[in-house]
Amino acid sequence: MKQIIYILLINIIFAIGGNNPWAVFNIASNANDFSLAAANISEGTKGFYQFSNPALLPNIDKKTFGASYTMMSLDRSSQSLSLNIPLPPKAAVAISMMRSGTSDIQGRDVYNNNTELFSHYEILGLISFGVSFSKYFSGGLNIKASYSNLDNLFGENNEASYSIKNNGIGFDGGFLFNYSKFSFGLKLENLASSKNWDLNISEQGNSYEEVIPTIYKIGGHYKINDHFTMFLCSDNSLNNLLINKYALKIENIFDNVGIRAGATIFSKSQIVPVLGLYYSKGIFDLNYGVDFGSVNEGISHIFTWKFTL
Repeated sequence: MKQIIYILLINIIFAIGGNNPWAVFNIASNANDFSLAAANISEGTKGFYQFSNPALLPNIDKKTFGASYTMMSLDRSSQSLSLNIPLPPKAAVAISMMRSGTSDIQGRDVYNNNTELFSHYEILGLISFGVSFSKYFSGGLNIKASYSNLDNLFGENNEASYSIKNNGIGFDGGFLFNYSKFSFGLKLENLASSKNWDLNISEQGNSYEEVIPTIYKIGGHYKINDHFTMFLCSDNSLNNLLINKYALKIENIFDNVGIRAGATIFSKSQIVPVLGLYYSKGIFDLNYGVDFGSVNEGISHIFTWKFTL
């Protein structure tokens, strides 16, 4: 039984990827960020500002509600909900949630025979604040917590009452500088962040703390004119601070319709392009993004709806 549990646990961890225990939440929260390759930390997306950079929150002038759904390859998915509320004259607050996980995980026994199918997800909640210190400079903070209960992995045959749980807490800090048509953003992600595991998979059990690495993101954008905006961004999640994200936004090519295009460069042989469209009418916005995959894993789609109240 213990061998089966270990196999399932390994399958789940690698299914949601990476040596970062919060890698499951590295997915863009909305289609605009998604289709700009997350290079827009200096501009963000209205209604989802805190996910890009909490220092953007003072740009909110009305209550804005956003919802997003991502259908990814390999039976992965994510959903996000966000509410941004202005606090006049120069501040704003946001409450948001992201759920991310995978389904149809094939379980196997010690003889490599198929057993039942499993699913797993994690939930991240954020409370965010942003304040504008002047017309050029603003700052912000995310307070976030995650939770996951993997009891469902053991199914109905959990005669030993095995369980796996984890919860985490962390912080993001952000700064933004605006001048004319140029903006520069800095985000310090996962400051003093950790995840606590409670593994009841043996007679003794086991609990430990897993430290989440800090990611430094630096980016800027330049508004060429009313139709074109260019974005550049770098982060150290790829073990360097070279510029590795590029994007171009084209506004109003038709009435209320625009295009986004971006790319992330992992190496000379691995460039991941993304594309997106948006439609805006009154208080309602609809965004769509598509990712063609980086290692032939399939195409991912994301849909975002936004309402301004």
